[in-house]
Amino acid sequence: MVASPQPCGASPRHCSRHSLFPPPSVAPSPRGSDHGFSPPPPSARRWRITSNKLGTGSFSDGVFSASGGGVEVAVKVVSSMVRGAPNIVNEAEILKRLGPHRNIVAMYAHGYARSIIEGCGGLLSRLPWSYPARVPLDAYCVVLEKVSGGELYDRIARAGRPRPREEAEARRIFGGIAAAVSHCHAHGIAHLDLKLENILLTEEVGATLID
Repeated sequence: MVASPQPCGASPRHCSRHSLFPPPSVAPSPRGSDHGFSPPPPSARRWRITSNKLGTGSFSDGVFSASGGGVEVAVKVVSSMVRGAPNIVNEAEILKRLGPHRNIVAMYAHGYARSIIEGCGGLLSRLPWSYPARVPLDAYCVVLEKVSGGELYDRIARAGRPRPREEAEARRIFGGIAAAVSHCHAHGIAHLDLKLENILLTEEVGATLID
């Protein structure tokens, strides 16, 4: 997703490596009841990564399963050494700007690993690091709602030739995608990477837009 670019007051030559990232923020944004789906917001202010990668991305080190406050979440980890480091900050700010919507992944927090991830340690200069044991202190993390229904891409690949009874499901999924995109456009946001891999499925709402 992209929004209108904001001017930067600092000259690039005066920016340190860490100036790519803003101060850490813990700003839960659970789905609102006005959208018909309201899970309890996590009470945690720090999360512990509990498993290996859930997925990978072009601009991140990976997405990992984590827990905190009795809630299972997904944590996207990005190092300042990854070429997409500024992108993750932009993504977090856009999710905050969009607010809760039943067809858009919810963001619970974002900031440096040392501020919001338990059991982290080491520096990015000491490569390679190992997950989930030691998330780098200066990695930037975005804590997201964990959507466990899988990608729409995999759902279509498994389905093979469509059957008549799947028409209702297709309508529900497409309706969720349209609602998510409409919400983005209403807030001046354009999703420039709308593809099957960026649409996750759920029993409750049909489709959830990510990235």
